[in-house]
Amino acid sequence: MIKKIISSFLIIFLPVFLIAQTQTTKQNQYTQNSQKSGGIQPYVKGKNIFAKLLLQTDTDVKVNVNGKNRANASSRFEHINEIPVEPGINEFIFTSVNDSSVVKKVSFNFDKRENKKYYLKVVKEIQVKEIDMILVEGGSFKMGSRDGNGDEKPLHTVTVGSFYISKYEITQAHWFSVMGLKHASYNGCEDCPVDGVNWNDAQNFIATINKETDKNYRLPTEAEWEFAARGGIHSKNYKYAGSDSLDLVAWYDENSGGKKHKVGEKLPNELGLYDMNGNVWEWCSDWYGELFYARSPRMNPLGPSFGTDRILRGGGWRDYKRRLRPTYRGYHLPFNRSNGDGFRLVIPAD
Repeated sequence: MIKKIISSFLIIFLPVFLIAQTQTTKQNQYTQNSQKSGGIQPYVKGKNIFAKLLLQTDTDVKVNVNGKNRANASSRFEHINEIPVEPGINEFIFTSVNDSSVVKKVSFNFDKRENKKYYLKVVKEIQVKEIDMILVEGGSFKMGSRDGNGDEKPLHTVTVGSFYISKYEITQAHWFSVMGLKHASYNGCEDCPVDGVNWNDAQNFIATINKETDKNYRLPTEAEWEFAARGGIHSKNYKYAGSDSLDLVAWYDENSGGKKHKVGEKLPNELGLYDMNGNVWEWCSDWYGELFYARSPRMNPLGPSFGTDRILRGGGWRDYKRRLRPTYRGYHLPFNRSNGDGFRLVIPAD
């Protein structure tokens, strides 16, 4: 089940495996180990176990351990010493001082072994940011274009089944909530689409979110993407996705100011989908085939069975108008990372 949305970020750097020093360890040895290790450093003092924390947060936080408030940390690198812990499982709860809905919970098992050393085991908890999905009822449409590029021809009839597609492009906030790290393209805008993502990166994201949510997210097929972009069974046959005026529905080279923008700032198309044209390109599941349309199956085409490049659709903030037509076909190598390439997800309707 998709868990509660995180409205801002709390980063905790945690080593996967740390060894605490026993009571007989010299103090200077412990000091050296503390300097080498970040995250949470367990150690023994007298007959008790304590933890030393090194946190990096984006917000001021309160630290609660096993139901007791222990310390506060400010929005920077912060050392917190002598947090009492116990043998066995300890629950650390980090809560934003300014917004109690921003919570990160992590459990640690300080397991006392025969050699009297304490081992730290990290149990990762992922809180997946909600992905708004829109139902696309199945139907038939004319895919491609009579007057487009050669690979957009011939115009041919395609039928797709019903599916859900994400209302917005996957954002930086979605990426962080699933992958646990800010993407390299992050520029301080959590609601901007994640970009610089190759097709393989998108597949890793999908595998992770499916594991955490028990959903069956995937990339849209090229046919599903074009059907949704053109408004599905509610299409009004606009030139672009939702309007004949590109400026109303898309960020592109003439109005973007040379950068990506927050999702959902332009008008949606007939289905309520935002940024189907512009902002960032969107990966599809299909291999690219220049002549595929001439032999495409009518029912739920999946693209060629093999190829070298994967399909991208929709155009981006750097592109001129012609590339933002709903029928325009882009493509890249699946391992190619390009500034301006992102994605959205679909799940089955049944």
